[in-house]
Amino acid sequence: MRVILMMLFTAEKTPSGWKLYVAIADVSHYVQVNTALDKEAKNRSTSVYFPEQVIPMLPEILSNGLCSLNPKVDRLCMVAEMLIDVQGTVKRSRFYDAVMNSKARLTYTEVAKILVENDADVSARYAELLPHLRDMYALFQVLRHSREQRGAMDFDTQETRIIFASNRKIDKIVPVVRNDAHKLIEEFMITGQQCGGYVF
Repeated sequence: MRVILMMLFTAEKTPSGWKLYVAIADVSHYVQVNTALDKEAKNRSTSVYFPEQVIPMLPEILSNGLCSLNPKVDRLCMVAEMLIDVQGTVKRSRFYDAVMNSKARLTYTEVAKILVENDADVSARYAELLPHLRDMYALFQVLRHSREQRGAMDFDTQETRIIFASNRKIDKIVPVVRNDAHKLIEEFMITGQQCGGYVF
């Protein structure tokens, strides 16, 4: 079985458009078919997310350790590689096993500050990654426009977050603002799914 634990995205400009990579941490080396781990993961079916707590589908040593996408360490993964033209059409795709090495772990807020707000301090902190981030943002805008032109549905629902008081009782529930960084990741995942990537 293959389980999505962490994902890495990057894009690079080509003469005819972009090359998009979507890499997903792959636990199949550690979770062999019909083992106790595999059976328990099937019973749980997914990780369960509570406010400020997660009950993982797999043991923490895997989900937060060996298979977690930590910066500057090698991780086994499955990769969807897609060639996309300037109109946002996927011209070719392939899927393969690989080893990935993340350069940094950025938050949605940090990415939005770089790409949308042009924040000088955050941009300077991740100067090495700016060309890739900007290529990703340009590709996102093309893909988004292409999907809108096709009349695809967009479920832009309002998410919320629970804020707890010191006594662990709910203090308030606040809306979560989705920025372009959230939408970029979603767009790239959709593109991979349209290419028939069973790992998504």
